[in-house]
Amino acid sequence: FAKAGYISFHIDKRGTGISDGNWQLATIPELCEDDLHALEFLHQSEKIDYADIGIKGSSQGATKVPYILQKEPKLGFGIVVSCPASTLLESDLNYWRNNNVELIGKEYIDEASKLQESVFQYIGANISKPTLEGKIEENKSKTWFHNIWIPDLDQVEFDKKLNYSPLPYFKDNNSPMLIIEGTQDKIIPASSLEEIKNVIGPKKNRKSTFTSLKGADHSMMFKGKSDFPYWSSLHPDYLNTMFNWIRKL
Repeated sequence: FAKAGYISFHIDKRGTGISDGNWQLATIPELCEDDLHALEFLHQSEKIDYADIGIKGSSQGATKVPYILQKEPKLGFGIVVSCPASTLLESDLNYWRNNNVELIGKEYIDEASKLQESVFQYIGANISKPTLEGKIEENKSKTWFHNIWIPDLDQVEFDKKLNYSPLPYFKDNNSPMLIIEGTQDKIIPASSLEEIKNVIGPKKNRKSTFTSLKGADHSMMFKGKSDFPYWSSLHPDYLNTMFNWIRKL
């Protein structure tokens, strides 16, 4: 963004750099409040009108964008990259399924996913430790059990961010948004772009643009066919897609 001629402002999350706190224990709305304070600081310190300020987030950061735009509708726009149309828990589970379906087999992946989901539900503070331990005991003799990711249950730091979904905040959101996903994204559910489009609705869609980049993964790296595929590069259309859209605004 800076190279393209835009003032860019990127804050330290809680507990990173010289910031206090712990971003892992904070909720998404709490993290969004940090962003809103940062936007006000930028507005005041650089004397930039809110209408000339946009926000951009990727992955978990992308889930904050519609929330922030609803809280501060004077902002000019939002760019939403690789955003799940689900809870973060469901997105994590989708990623686990995609990574394990070949190892476990299609005939067992649904059964195994139920146990892995229970692990995530425990981390999200939705079920008790005895409930999860009971499910583990029921399934520990299954052939796929060793593929389940189970942390030390006594050392788990509960993370209620897993229960957050950005989908409600896209509804009735009038702000212009550019929403980008990659066709090779193994983390967010494949239907995310269409679900977000449907929630925003056709009237609001006139202010928003929906783009699917063929061959892009969750990080917008290009997953094309190559004889030397060891280092990925940024998708060739990613930056131009963002900058061309901003210029049109």
